[in-house]
Order: sequence, then structure tokens, then C-alpha cells
Amino acid sequence: ISYYNEEYTDILQEYFIPLENFDTFIDELREVMLKNNVNLLNVTTRYISSWDEVLLNYNPVDMVAVVLYMNVGLDKESQKQVKAYTQELIDITDLLNGRYYLIYQNYATKEQMYKIYKNTDLFIQIKQKYDQKGLFSNKFSEKYNLK
Repeated sequence: ISYYNEEYTDILQEYFIPLENFDTFIDELREVMLKNNVNLLNVTTRYISSWDEVLLNYNPVDMVAVVLYMNVGLDKESQKQVKAYTQELIDITDLLNGRYYLIYQNYATKEQMYKIYKNTDLFIQIKQKYDQKGLFSNKFSEKYNLK
């Protein structure tokens, strides 16, 4: 298969893991990638210091960001598989008190998003106050009812 193929695309996913849980996450990540035969092209890690000035922040404590660069199929079955193992990774991330980056793809369930980003209801209240007509909307806000 040629790398440049209309049936495949490259995607990024990013997970933010507290420093003390980084080793565990990497072990779990390895298992998920191998079990699902993921075409993982690259993994990048970086230190992220805590920052609490954002309502839906991904780094309330010092974290390690784990960025996955993958090549995935675009057909229905491949996307179903990507969604399943992404949701598995999000559950693992949650168990380790981590977060995932919200805006790459909408694979997370609504329940996962609201559980991990505990200020979502407050975000919605503020958005409704300042955007009463729903001018600022997209597929992300529609899926997670951020209207």
C-alpha cells in the first residue's frame, strides 16, 4: 500500500498524564496499540506544567503530554476500531487522573468528556450567557451538547 492513499489518513491524539502515572500509562498504551495492530508512526512526549486559568483545562497538575501520530483507515470498519481503542485509552487516562486533548477528533463519548472535564456544565452556562443565538458552534459543540 502506498503511504499516500485516499483510503487512509494520519491523525494525532494527545493524552495528558500526571507525572506519577506516566509509566503505567505507557505500559497500557503499548498493550492497546499491539492488541489493535495500530499503525503508530510516532510518539512524542513533553512536560507540561500545571495551569488552572482555563475552564476546560487539560493540565490542572504537572503532566506529561503523550502525542500519538497514527495512520488509520477511513472506511467504516477502521473508524469503528479507532473509536473503540480511543475510548479505551480515554478510560485508562481517566483511571490515571489524566485528560485527553478535546479537539482532535470526536471519538470520546459524551459521558467520558463530561466525566474528565468536570467544568463542562459551567462552560455551557457561560457560553449560553454570551452566545445566546448559538453563533459559535461546530461538530464538537453539537456532539457534546455545548450549545
